[in-house]
Amino acid sequence: MQQKYSPVLTTFLSGCIWAVYHIPLWFIEGNSHQETSFLAFAMLAIVVYFWNTGVYSRTKSIFASMVFHASNNILMSALVIKLNLLFLLGIIVLLAIAIKMIRTEKL
Repeated sequence: MQQKYSPVLTTFLSGCIWAVYHIPLWFIEGNSHQETSFLAFAMLAIVVYFWNTGVYSRTKSIFASMVFHASNNILMSALVIKLNLLFLLGIIVLLAIAIKMIRTEKL
């Protein structure tokens, strides 16, 4: 897909698909996702997908991307995400850094 579209657009579209892929978690009784807004999760999932793309584009290692994903899941399982101004600002900053990583492969 990156051959046809820009890396940023491809990552955004893939991140949206990744967020939608997780929707069934809201229907599993007792799952921690039920306590989280899907909107907050979707925004975070897209940003994390940008970071994951950045990790892969710098390392060319699927294993490094897998470790990043697993680390993110472990960290997020310890946090309850609330949609507020600080969260939104954090998302914007992380997204900007991730896009810079993808576009330049340098920070």
